[in-house]
Parts: sequence; C-alpha cells; structure tokens
Amino acid sequence: MMQLDNFFSQVRQDFRLILTLGFGVFLFVLFFQPFTLNHFDFNNHLLLISGLAAIVVLSIILSRNTFFLGLHNNKQFLSNPFGYLLEGVSLTALSTLGFVFYLLYVGDIAITFYIVFKIVLINSAVTVILKINDAFLWLKAKNKELEKDIELISSK
Repeated sequence: MMQLDNFFSQVRQDFRLILTLGFGVFLFVLFFQPFTLNHFDFNNHLLLISGLAAIVVLSIILSRNTFFLGLHNNKQFLSNPFGYLLEGVSLTALSTLGFVFYLLYVGDIAITFYIVFKIVLINSAVTVILKINDAFLWLKAKNKELEKDIELISSK
C-alpha cells in the first residue's frame, strides 16, 4: 500500500511536466509531420496524433514510476550513473516500441528504418528534457541546502 501511495504522489508531482511533454509531442508531430498520414481525414488525423501523445505520457509514467519505484528510494541507485542512464534508455525504448506498434497497426504506416530513426529522435528528446528537468530540480534542492548552511553560519 505504501508503494502505491508513493506511485500516486510521484505521478501527481510530475503530472504537469508529463502532460507538457505529451502536448509538445502532439504539437511537434502535428506541425512538422515526420510521418506520412495522408489517408486519414482531419479528425482521425488528430486522434492518431493524440494517441502518440498518450503513448508518451503512459511510457513516462510507466518508466519513471513503475519500473523504478523501488530503485528511486535506493541511495545506491541514485548515486550510480548507470542506473540513471538505465531509466532514460528504458523510457526511450518503451515509447519507441509503443510508437512503432501504434503507427504500424493503428496508423497503417509502412515502418522503415528511417521512420524508426525519426521515432527514436523524438523519444530521445523527451528523455533529454526529463533529465534536464531532473538536474534542474536537484540543483535547486542543493541551492536551498546551501542557503540554509549560509544562514546557519552567518547566525553564529
């Protein structure tokens, strides 16, 4: 029960960022059209693209919160750069796999190596943005710790 509470609190904490990334993928695919979706009318085209955004949102929730829920509380995992890298690789792989199957079976698109390469680039950008956000939050927490230390030293 405690892990389920941790799961929902983590999702609630990151929900704005996760939705922003999903919306960003939606807008990127809508405006730049990296995949040829010509055989759909406009409404189905928007539904297909929103499905891609939903895949990104679900893969972020799964990789950040479910697969590594127990590992995020482990101090050894957090200090190990390979564990941090494993989370990013799993997010990229999971969302890429979701994109490929969704575009193949729902979008009825012939999957080529070039399309998979574009999918990997899109999903890698999501992973990089998440890692930059994590680094920003970590630096912000360190800055607050240093401010408390400065206040403590200056009050003596």
